Amino acid sequence: MCAKSFFSKSSGLHLSYSMLGLMVFCFLFLTCQAAVGTAETRQHGTHVHGIGTLNVAFDGKDLIIELESPAANIFGFEHAPENEQQNHKVEAAFELLLAGEEMFNITPKAKCRLHDADIDSDMAKGHSPEHHHEHDRLVTGHTDNAGHSDLRVTYHFECESPRQLKAIDVMLFSYFPGFEEIEVQLLTPKKQTAVELTPQKFKISL
Repeated sequence: MCAKSFFSKSSGLHLSYSMLGLMVFCFLFLTCQAAVGTAETRQHGTHVHGIGTLNVAFDGKDLIIELESPAANIFGFEHAPENEQQNHKVEAAFELLLAGEEMFNITPKAKCRLHDADIDSDMAKGHSPEHHHEHDRLVTGHTDNAGHSDLRVTYHFECESPRQLKAIDVMLFSYFPGFEEIEVQLLTPKKQTAVELTPQKFKISL
C-alpha cells in the first residue's frame, strides 16, 4: 500500500457545524464535477504537465481552494529528490505553497485570513517529521507505478466580510512558471462556473 505525504499549516482548526456544512457543500460540488472531469480526462488525460486544477468553493465566511497538479509543474521533476539541491527545492516549494496568502490575492475588503493549509504529496519521500512553531507536519511519500507524481494542496480561508469578496488573483503562475494553464471549477451559493487561467489571465471573478 502506498503511503501519502502530508504537510499541514494550521491556526488550530476546530470542526464546527458551519465547517461541516461547507464540507457537505464541497462534496456536492465535487460530485457535480464528475461528468465534467470525465470529459476532461478524455481530452487531457489524468496527468498533464503544465496544467493544474483549482476547485474553489465559497459559502458563508468559508473559502476553500483545492489545487491539484503534477509535481513537475511545481518542482521541475517528479522523482524523489536525488541530491541536496533538489531536496532544498522541494522543501522551499512546500513552504511557499503553504503560504496561501501569497498564492492567492483575495479582495482586501473581504478580510480573508488563511485558517489552515494542507499538502498531500508524493514528493516528500525521505523527509522526516518536523515541527516549526505552530506548524505540524507529518511526511511520508511515494510515486505511482508509472513514475508520475502529483500533489494536492487544500486551503481554508475565513473571511470577516464575505460580501466584499469579489475576486481572487491566482499568483501560482508567478511563483511556479511550470504552470501554463490552470482549469478552475468555481462554486458559490449564487453560481457554478468553469474558468481557464493563464499567466496573462489569472483572475477569478466571484
